[in-house]
Amino acid sequence: MRKKWKQYQRQYREKKRVLAEVLNLTPPSLNSIEDDQLIGPPEPIVVVADHDYVQPSLERPQASSTPVRAVQKSTSKHRAVLKEREKLRFELIKIKKELKSERMKAKKLQRKVDKLKVNKGKEVSVRNTKRDKKKIAEEKKERVVGFLCRDENSRMLSGKKDTVTKNKMKHQRRVLLHSLKDLHSNYNTTALKHHAVSYRQFLRYCPFYVTQAKESDRNTCSCFDHDNFKMIVDRLCQTNSISELLDTIVCDSTNQKCMYRLCKCCYNEVEFEGPLHDSIITWEQWERIVVTLEEKKSAKD
Repeated sequence: MRKKWKQYQRQYREKKRVLAEVLNLTPPSLNSIEDDQLIGPPEPIVVVADHDYVQPSLERPQASSTPVRAVQKSTSKHRAVLKEREKLRFELIKIKKELKSERMKAKKLQRKVDKLKVNKGKEVSVRNTKRDKKKIAEEKKERVVGFLCRDENSRMLSGKKDTVTKNKMKHQRRVLLHSLKDLHSNYNTTALKHHAVSYRQFLRYCPFYVTQAKESDRNTCSCFDHDNFKMIVDRLCQTNSISELLDTIVCDSTNQKCMYRLCKCCYNEVEFEGPLHDSIITWEQWERIVVTLEEKKSAKD
C-alpha cells in the first residue's frame, strides 16, 4: 500500500513539472529567427522511445489511508480520578440542597423577627388552632402534675401496699398536705398567665395516685394543738384556709421574725374579719383526760 502511494506521488510531481515547463515557453523573437536562417536549419532531434515509461495522469493521487490507532483503555489511575470526580459531584449536589433548606429556615426566622418588631409592646394573640390547643393542654397537665408531686404539696407513702394501679400503670401513692382549693390558688399565683387553669381543670389534671389523706394513711396521732386551732378557725373565720388567715395577721408568712412574733410591725396588730359580736359561736375541742387503770390481777390470785 505504501509503495503504490509513493508511485502515485512520483507520477503526480512529474506531471506537474511538465505542465510548468509547457506554460513557461516563450515565442521566438525576430532576431532569433534571422539568426536561425543564417545559421541554417537545426539539427534533427533523435527521440528514443521508452516502452517502460508511463505517462503520468492529471488526476490528484488518493490520500494515504493510515491505520486508525486503537483507543487506549483507561488505566486504574484514570478510573480512580473519574470515581473521585463523581463522588465530588454528588457531594456538591447534597451541599446545594442543604444550603437551600438553610436559606428557607433563615427566611422564616427573619419573618418572625419582623413580626416581633412590628408587634413590639403589643400583646401577641395565641393561635386557636387544634394543634396549638393540644400542645397548651399537654403543657398545663404536665405543670399541674409536677406542682402536685412536689414534697411541699404532697408526701409519698412509704408502705409496700400503698400503691395504685390504673391502665397497667403502677405508682406509689401520694397524700396531699393541703386542701385542693389552697393548692389551686397557689398554682395560679405561681404559674404563667397562659398556664392558669380553672378549679375544674385542676381536678381533672390531678394524677390518679395523688389523693387526699385518709384515717388509715396516718401512722401517728394528729397534733392536739393544731387540730384545736383548726376547729376554732373553721367556726370563727370566714375562710377554711389557715394560710390565708396567717396572711391577714402577719406582714409576711415566709418571714421567720413575723411567724415568731418578733417583727415590730405586726407584733400587736391582729386584724381579721370575724363574725358579729352579738352572735354566740360554739365549737368543739379536744381535751386531755388522765385515766388510771387498775392492774390486772394475776391468774394465781
